[in-house]
Amino acid sequence: MKQLLNCALFLLCIYFPLYSQGAGGYALSLDVHDSPQRYVEAARTSHIEPTDALTVEVWTKVITFRNYNNPVVKRYAEGSEPYDSYAIYIESDGEPWAKVSNGSGGKSAGTPNTGLSTKLSAGTWYHLAFTYDKTQSPPLKFYVNGSLISSQSQIDGGGTLNFSLGYSNLNLRFGYFSTTNTWYNGDIAVDEIRIWNSALDQSTIQSWMNKYVTSSHPNYTNLQGYWKCDEGSGSTTADATGNGQTATLYGTASQIWISSDAALPIELSSFVCSENDNKILLEWETVSEINNYGFAIERTIRSSKPSDSGWKEIGFIPGKVNSSSIQKYSFTDDIALPELTQLKYRLKQINSDGIFTYSKEIEMKLETPTCYKLLQNYPNPFNPVTAIGYELPAISHVKLNVYDVLGREVATLVNEVKNAGTFKVKFDASRLSSGVYFYSIQAGKYHETKKLLL
Repeated sequence: MKQLLNCALFLLCIYFPLYSQGAGGYALSLDVHDSPQRYVEAARTSHIEPTDALTVEVWTKVITFRNYNNPVVKRYAEGSEPYDSYAIYIESDGEPWAKVSNGSGGKSAGTPNTGLSTKLSAGTWYHLAFTYDKTQSPPLKFYVNGSLISSQSQIDGGGTLNFSLGYSNLNLRFGYFSTTNTWYNGDIAVDEIRIWNSALDQSTIQSWMNKYVTSSHPNYTNLQGYWKCDEGSGSTTADATGNGQTATLYGTASQIWISSDAALPIELSSFVCSENDNKILLEWETVSEINNYGFAIERTIRSSKPSDSGWKEIGFIPGKVNSSSIQKYSFTDDIALPELTQLKYRLKQINSDGIFTYSKEIEMKLETPTCYKLLQNYPNPFNPVTAIGYELPAISHVKLNVYDVLGREVATLVNEVKNAGTFKVKFDASRLSSGVYFYSIQAGKYHETKKLLL
């Protein structure tokens, strides 16, 4: 059996699929079917013209599905739709996809937009992102709420996807407006649009999709365009990179600016673990929940058995669906595996519509205790409950008793055979008077006594 040597605990603030847009609580409502038409166009600069590597991120929700595509972010060539530099679309049935092109070279590629298991629902906020790097395989990847849902390695019509992006000085529009193709117009809301000249990895997208970008972002120097959309009024929204790419709002500004939805994010405020009696107790809390189906608990093991490796689901805890108050969850994992050397856990939060997001991982390194040990109780002093820990290097019959200052036994906490490992037992002294007490352990030939104060 094993002893917990180190448990790397993370205090997390993870916003799962729904999102309250930005600290300012504003977003842009865009609809080119209204009169006047509402769309946004960013100033043209070389910063939003990556050629070999690219990431585009945006928070969006469909207000009304049209019969055709709902463009979200689109850097386009008017009258030359096949040669748009890059774009994110949402199909009329809710399937999202991304597209890249090498411009006048006539080559383009898009992620699959049919047969996807992930479909977006109207009225719900989603984080959409795609990455492109012609040196990677696959070069084009599409993410929803941080989960990879599709990818592409071939250009349209066949051939390896490895071209550089084309067209310079193209318009960059949110919501999109075309004078030649009115069927490519949507009714959407957008927030937090980011453009990078590198392909972000999945973990970085997951870690930062719910936070403002700061200089601590690992790819901060690659950020080329960043519109927070937090002004709440006026006819422009600023580019936070300082690259001068202020975006102009077209249409009636009072109709474009919308306040934060009433929907709350699913916010995981803590995720911790503790070990006792060769079992791991996982505990986590949410501050608020919307549309939360539940949590799948996943574990990976590094041990002497190759079959133990890989992430595996070991349990499921139903969510509260909708909640605006703190909710507490727990799960106990029996890890009585003698070959264990390291454990990792993560939570897979699943929405009622099937969209899921992973939490950060908790890593636990374990080793066999090398000697008998009685640990000091904690807390000490206490009132009225404390915990007493002990370690066993081998299977032993254990007696753990509590005595008063006169040597009288007042409680028996353990009297049974235990496997090797580290253990913890709670002592409830609510029926005892305040004062000094002693607790004593006997395991084989090992005997030790310590003092506690009630």
